[in-house]
Amino acid sequence: MRTGTCLPIINERGDEVLPPTPGPACRERISYGVGGSGLAGHRVLQSPRCRATVRQRQNSCRVSSRPARRKAEITGYAAQVARIRETGDLSFWYQPRVTVDRVRGPDDVARFYLLLEPAGRAIFRRVIVGRKRLPDVGAHERTWGFVDLVACRPEAVADELAPETDETRTRGVRVAPRARPAGEAGYAIVEHAGHTHLVYVLELPEAPGPVQHELGIHRAMSMIVAVRNPEGAAPPATGLPPGRRAHYPEQLQRALGTRRFAPLDSPKFLDHPGTELVLIAASGDPLRELGIDIPKCRETPEPTDLLSRLGAEPGAHPLGPLLEGRWE
Repeated sequence: MRTGTCLPIINERGDEVLPPTPGPACRERISYGVGGSGLAGHRVLQSPRCRATVRQRQNSCRVSSRPARRKAEITGYAAQVARIRETGDLSFWYQPRVTVDRVRGPDDVARFYLLLEPAGRAIFRRVIVGRKRLPDVGAHERTWGFVDLVACRPEAVADELAPETDETRTRGVRVAPRARPAGEAGYAIVEHAGHTHLVYVLELPEAPGPVQHELGIHRAMSMIVAVRNPEGAAPPATGLPPGRRAHYPEQLQRALGTRRFAPLDSPKFLDHPGTELVLIAASGDPLRELGIDIPKCRETPEPTDLLSRLGAEPGAHPLGPLLEGRWE
């Protein structure tokens, strides 16, 4: 940071306003984010002389109060600060319990997970989500998750979504039902203000139903994502056992340093099974929060597209949760 110079501030319109007479007494504090005042970002100058000069200059910058224009201006500035690291298709899935023939609510769910398909790469990542739902936005709740499957072939994913057979001495052979798709969305991994966000915009179902409400799947959502350092100290009986934790290449492990948790600076962390994550619900309005547009999965999303991409046969998985938001 330069010293002895007043750096610009940002007004409501997203323009930089320069004081005409820089002074050595000017020291600045920088913060970003959309606050209650509607500013997409601001720099606060500590010098009284500079503050007075800035107010004088700002008085000549009148901003239209029309909501549509104001939103577009805020979005334009925020887009300069947010950095999109990855985009792609995201689908939500739940696995019914072994003893359940028909799911009637979240109590009948054994596992809930996300399936990420990055654009431009032949790779699939499955992330198991703790509590069997997404964290609550209103409470800024946090939950734990981990990458349990990374595959380059869609057939490998289809096999994991198929019925599972479990044999025990006391109960014999039991078959777990097929996984159900509960939603499809476009997603982006975004760096913003020192954090990394996983952002999505739901495309199917068109009208969220009981399944989406009870699994915490909103029409749009932003979650702050942090990666746990597999070599860092951890309280006993928390997270994955050491044998199941990720083993990163030297470059990724070095990026974590000695920190126990670090922002998901590189999406390549997700390419390693055993990567442990903390998901913190940040916002239900990612456009306003980050000022970005999420690419659509498809212009006209069809449920059969999702199954065909995964190499699953039509009719292999119940589609009621995906199309109508009802439990099956």
